[in-house]
Amino acid sequence: MTGTQFHGTAREFSAKEVNTAIADALTAIKGDDYTDAEIGRILVKSEDRIRDYRLDRAGMSAATFMRACVEFSPLFGDRAFAPAKMRLLPLDASCDTDDGALPKLTMLLLKASQALEAGTITPAAARGMLSDVEAAQGVMDRIRRLAAL
Repeated sequence: MTGTQFHGTAREFSAKEVNTAIADALTAIKGDDYTDAEIGRILVKSEDRIRDYRLDRAGMSAATFMRACVEFSPLFGDRAFAPAKMRLLPLDASCDTDDGALPKLTMLLLKASQALEAGTITPAAARGMLSDVEAAQGVMDRIRRLAAL
């Protein structure tokens, strides 16, 4: 058989792990810039419901989960998908041409090497690199697609 194989490694996780990951993601979002009420307005849920999600006292509907992924990714989506060892990548984040590929990869390497010279990549430094990581990921996704041809 030729082409891409879709037989990945088994990823076992529980509903509790998923709910905890969602709670952790909402806590991180709240800690950044939002209150439960503001998150609730964005996700069209009450402040109490957001608090319940954040404290892992309630499960989130698929529609609310999708809305949170759209509004708060990569922070929300990547943390929520962590139990499955996956991440969320918008389709428009991919790179369809080779134009600009080298600067995108170089900028990420530069920022990462500067952070590592200081000893470690801190959460603040990582947040500062997110746009570069996504740009470089688009280049890597293009290489993966080309390799599969």
